[in-house]
Amino acid sequence: MTATKNTRKRFFQIMSILDESFKNEVIKNKIRFLWESDEDIDWELYEKLDELKSEILLGFLENKKRGIKDQPWQVIPFARLKKIWEDYMSTGIVRDTRGLEMIEEIITSNILKLYINTELVGHTSADPDYDFEEYNYTDQDKEEFYDYIDKFSDYAFHDFGGRRLGLLTLLSQLRKTKAPEEKVVIIDQILNVVHQRSDLASWFVEGGSSSLSQLSGNPSEMLNESNYNDNKKSLMRSKSISKEMKDEILKYFTGGSTYHQGGRVHGLSKPKELTDKTPKASGVSLGADKNGFFVYTHRARSGSHKSPEKIPVKEINFIDSTG
Repeated sequence: MTATKNTRKRFFQIMSILDESFKNEVIKNKIRFLWESDEDIDWELYEKLDELKSEILLGFLENKKRGIKDQPWQVIPFARLKKIWEDYMSTGIVRDTRGLEMIEEIITSNILKLYINTELVGHTSADPDYDFEEYNYTDQDKEEFYDYIDKFSDYAFHDFGGRRLGLLTLLSQLRKTKAPEEKVVIIDQILNVVHQRSDLASWFVEGGSSSLSQLSGNPSEMLNESNYNDNKKSLMRSKSISKEMKDEILKYFTGGSTYHQGGRVHGLSKPKELTDKTPKASGVSLGADKNGFFVYTHRARSGSHKSPEKIPVKEINFIDSTG
């Protein structure tokens, strides 16, 4: 609870010193930082992100003194993963819950470390020099740090419409899920993302892509059709979204689309008219509510507009910068 309060306090301190013109731009574009309510904010995850960044930056300096040149990294033991998968595919039950918890912890840590690494090598909109200055890095330290970190990804974090959710979106879903049988489905989706790139796969699972190819069956495929129908039914039952708006949303509704309480739909397929507006459109996801369509990342969303192609380039670019 104290960690949560400290994180909130830090967030609002940062907001209080933002340039006034930037704050006005946020209000003008109706940006909702960290989503709409406190209940949606995973304060514990943000705290873990801060702690891991500190561990990585301090860890390099300590390991440098010891002559350790590679960043420590943990992967999922394949034998344990394979047994859990086979049990679930044959019985629909996860019996090794401790093993699944271990897998979730490794996945959570590795996704966050990849994100931090990607940020520290300068492949996001954040300026890593602030972090290096905070930990008194010299120019030589920074050069050696880039060699120390060989694991980062420009590929895995962004959502690609209804075709694929990014690792951060899937991690958020995983943390909100309680039942082991639901967790294994989301973990399967995460492994499907990393399986598409051999380097990513080797950073998550012992044996990498070769091992993942040996897993029998896909837990997420078992639920895809059922989830699509359930989410579509939830959308059609919504009392807050008009029939006209529902008809518009269904044009972009796919197997990766989800309906959320309060009348929000996430994971819609992005039309060509939207993706052609700016290259930054590849870094945001498409959603909708009773007021129209919006783009979003795990941190922020734009205002609502009549159709996807009506979302201004300025808002798309800004939302992409928050991802």
